[in-house]
Amino acid sequence: MPRKKKQKTKESPKKTPITFQAPGLQPDIRLKVFDDEFIAHSLMLKLYSAFFRKFLDSSDKQPNHDVQAHDRSGGMDSHVSNGTFKYEWVTEINDDGTWSLVAASNASQNNPDFSAYKGDKKKDPFAFERLLCTMYMKPYEIQDCEDLKSIVDLSDYYCALQWCP
Repeated sequence: MPRKKKQKTKESPKKTPITFQAPGLQPDIRLKVFDDEFIAHSLMLKLYSAFFRKFLDSSDKQPNHDVQAHDRSGGMDSHVSNGTFKYEWVTEINDDGTWSLVAASNASQNNPDFSAYKGDKKKDPFAFERLLCTMYMKPYEIQDCEDLKSIVDLSDYYCALQWCP
Protein backbone atom coordinates (compact mmCIF):
# COMPACT_ATOMS: atom_id res chain seq x y z
CA MET A 1 0.00 0.00 0.00
CA PRO A 2 1.49 3.40 -0.98
CA ARG A 3 2.23 5.88 1.78
CA LYS A 4 -0.08 8.85 2.06
CA LYS A 5 1.46 12.15 1.15
CA LYS A 6 1.19 15.01 3.57
CA GLN A 7 -0.77 17.92 2.25
CA LYS A 8 1.25 21.10 1.95
CA THR A 9 -0.18 24.25 3.43
CA LYS A 10 0.23 27.72 2.01
CA GLU A 11 1.39 29.13 5.33
CA SER A 12 5.07 29.95 5.38
CA PRO A 13 7.10 29.52 8.53
CA LYS A 14 6.69 32.43 10.88
CA LYS A 15 9.56 34.88 10.99
CA THR A 16 11.22 36.00 14.17
CA PRO A 17 10.56 39.68 14.91
CA ILE A 18 13.46 42.04 14.35
CA THR A 19 14.05 43.62 17.74
CA PHE A 20 15.95 46.85 18.31
CA GLN A 21 17.65 47.33 21.67
CA ALA A 22 18.35 50.55 23.56
CA PRO A 23 20.05 50.53 26.96
CA GLY A 24 17.64 51.21 29.80
CA LEU A 25 14.52 51.13 27.61
CA GLN A 26 11.85 48.47 27.22
CA PRO A 27 10.46 48.00 23.70
CA ASP A 28 6.92 49.35 23.58
CA ILE A 29 5.99 49.40 19.89
CA ARG A 30 5.39 46.67 17.32
CA LEU A 31 5.49 47.67 13.66
CA LYS A 32 4.30 45.19 11.04
CA VAL A 33 5.61 46.05 7.59
CA PHE A 34 3.90 43.55 5.31
CA ASP A 35 5.01 40.16 6.71
CA ASP A 36 7.96 41.50 8.70
CA GLU A 37 7.62 42.52 12.32
CA PHE A 38 9.79 45.08 14.09
CA ILE A 39 9.90 45.63 17.84
CA ALA A 40 11.27 49.00 18.89
CA HIS A 41 10.99 51.93 21.28
CA SER A 42 8.51 54.74 20.71
CA LEU A 43 10.98 57.16 22.29
CA MET A 44 13.54 56.46 19.55
CA LEU A 45 10.94 56.83 16.81
CA LYS A 46 9.68 60.11 18.27
CA LEU A 47 13.23 61.38 18.67
CA TYR A 48 14.19 60.85 15.02
CA SER A 49 10.86 61.10 13.16
CA ALA A 50 8.49 64.08 13.12
CA PHE A 51 5.83 61.70 11.76
CA PHE A 52 5.96 59.46 14.83
CA ARG A 53 6.27 62.49 17.17
CA LYS A 54 3.03 63.82 15.75
CA PHE A 55 0.98 60.67 15.22
CA LEU A 56 1.91 58.08 17.87
CA ASP A 57 -0.03 59.88 20.59
CA SER A 58 -2.45 61.89 18.45
CA SER A 59 -5.97 62.38 19.75
CA ASP A 60 -7.58 60.18 17.06
CA LYS A 61 -6.10 57.04 18.59
CA GLN A 62 -5.39 55.62 21.99
CA PRO A 63 -2.22 53.77 22.97
CA ASN A 64 -2.71 50.05 22.54
CA HIS A 65 -2.73 48.56 26.05
CA ASP A 66 -4.51 45.31 25.13
CA VAL A 67 -2.23 43.80 22.48
CA GLN A 68 -0.50 40.66 23.70
CA ALA A 69 3.21 40.66 22.97
CA HIS A 70 3.58 37.29 21.29
CA ASP A 71 6.59 36.42 19.28
CA ARG A 72 6.09 34.66 15.94
CA SER A 73 6.54 31.23 17.46
CA GLY A 74 3.45 31.77 19.60
CA GLY A 75 5.25 32.34 22.90
CA MET A 76 5.40 35.52 24.90
CA ASP A 77 8.00 38.01 23.71
CA SER A 78 10.63 38.26 26.42
CA HIS A 79 11.39 41.85 25.41
CA VAL A 80 8.11 43.14 26.81
CA SER A 81 7.94 42.68 30.55
CA ASN A 82 4.26 43.45 31.07
CA GLY A 83 3.00 41.32 28.15
CA THR A 84 1.62 44.20 26.06
CA PHE A 85 2.88 46.76 23.60
CA LYS A 86 1.83 50.34 24.14
CA TYR A 87 1.63 50.85 20.37
CA GLU A 88 0.95 48.54 17.46
CA TRP A 89 1.12 49.79 13.89
CA VAL A 90 0.41 47.79 10.74
CA THR A 91 0.77 48.16 6.99
CA GLU A 92 -2.16 49.55 5.09
CA ILE A 93 -2.39 49.86 1.31
CA ASN A 94 -3.42 53.33 0.18
CA ASP A 95 -5.82 54.06 -2.69
CA ASP A 96 -2.90 54.95 -4.97
CA GLY A 97 -1.26 51.53 -4.46
CA THR A 98 1.42 52.73 -2.03
CA TRP A 99 1.72 51.64 1.60
CA SER A 100 1.98 53.33 4.96
CA LEU A 101 1.90 52.39 8.62
CA VAL A 102 -1.27 53.10 10.60
CA ALA A 103 -2.24 52.41 14.17
CA ALA A 104 -3.70 48.90 14.33
CA SER A 105 -6.78 50.37 16.02
CA ASN A 106 -7.35 52.58 12.95
CA ALA A 107 -6.60 49.94 10.30
CA SER A 108 -9.41 49.34 7.83
CA GLN A 109 -8.99 45.53 7.92
CA ASN A 110 -7.79 43.00 10.47
CA ASN A 111 -6.38 40.76 7.72
CA PRO A 112 -5.16 43.20 5.08
CA ASP A 113 -5.09 42.34 1.40
CA PHE A 114 -1.77 43.44 -0.08
CA SER A 115 -2.67 42.47 -3.66
CA ALA A 116 -3.32 46.11 -4.64
CA TYR A 117 0.21 47.09 -3.67
CA LYS A 118 2.27 48.24 -6.65
CA GLY A 119 5.75 47.98 -5.11
CA ASP A 120 8.04 45.25 -3.83
CA LYS A 121 6.77 43.60 -0.62
CA LYS A 122 10.19 42.08 0.01
CA LYS A 123 12.37 45.17 -0.51
CA ASP A 124 10.21 47.66 1.40
CA PRO A 125 10.55 45.96 4.81
CA PHE A 126 14.30 45.82 4.14
CA ALA A 127 14.31 49.60 3.54
CA PHE A 128 12.21 50.17 6.67
CA GLU A 129 14.67 48.09 8.69
CA ARG A 130 17.47 50.31 7.36
CA LEU A 131 15.50 53.39 8.43
CA LEU A 132 15.23 51.95 11.95
CA CYS A 133 18.94 51.07 11.90
CA THR A 134 19.65 54.73 11.13
CA MET A 135 17.53 55.84 14.09
CA TYR A 136 19.36 53.41 16.37
CA MET A 137 22.73 54.34 14.82
CA LYS A 138 23.35 50.74 13.78
CA PRO A 139 25.57 50.11 10.74
CA TYR A 140 24.12 48.59 7.59
CA GLU A 141 25.04 48.12 3.95
CA ILE A 142 23.27 49.60 0.97
CA GLN A 143 23.29 47.15 -1.93
CA ASP A 144 22.55 49.51 -4.82
CA CYS A 145 21.06 52.86 -5.83
CA GLU A 146 17.54 51.43 -5.69
CA ASP A 147 18.03 50.51 -2.02
CA LEU A 148 19.33 54.00 -1.28
CA LYS A 149 16.34 55.57 -3.02
CA SER A 150 13.92 53.39 -1.05
CA ILE A 151 15.56 54.36 2.26
CA VAL A 152 15.54 58.07 1.37
CA ASP A 153 11.89 57.90 0.23
CA LEU A 154 10.86 56.26 3.52
CA SER A 155 12.95 58.75 5.50
CA ASP A 156 11.20 61.57 3.67
CA TYR A 157 7.72 60.10 4.23
CA TYR A 158 8.34 59.53 7.94
CA CYS A 159 9.97 62.98 8.27
CA ALA A 160 13.20 61.41 9.44
CA LEU A 161 15.68 63.22 7.20
CA GLN A 162 18.22 65.03 9.36
CA TRP A 163 19.57 68.08 7.60
CA CYS A 164 22.74 69.74 8.80
CA PRO A 165 22.95 73.58 8.60
